[in-house]
Amino acid sequence: MSLAPAALRSHLFGGSGQLNAIGSNIAGWGTIADSFLYQPATTLRYGFRYASNSYRLKQSDADGRLTRLYAGPMFDLAFGWNNVDNLSTISDWVYGSTHSATMGYDSRDRLSTVTRSGDNQIFGLDASGNRTAHNRGLR
Repeated sequence: MSLAPAALRSHLFGGSGQLNAIGSNIAGWGTIADSFLYQPATTLRYGFRYASNSYRLKQSDADGRLTRLYAGPMFDLAFGWNNVDNLSTISDWVYGSTHSATMGYDSRDRLSTVTRSGDNQIFGLDASGNRTAHNRGLR
């Protein structure tokens, strides 16, 4: 989150030195964000509440890979990874399985397929890994 420096009034920190809230001098925006959440083991910030009372969360697994992005009832995505750190699934928890996707990779870990309800995609690659084809809507 970034704002013009003139719009900031205050940064409030807790006893551990972690950011707790951001304030503003813009009329009607006393608090821009608060309720910051931190991972216990890494102390990385993963969530906070906007002044509009909606939350934003970013969760990661033990390997530091993004596993969930959440922003209230409008946005909620989960990400799955395979054993070589390729993105394997994107699950949309707001709009359901019709907006979720599963990715497939070739033997050299290059994206080769995306399976999604009504929008399957296949990618053709040459020996150097350059994309040579992109077909949509195939079953």
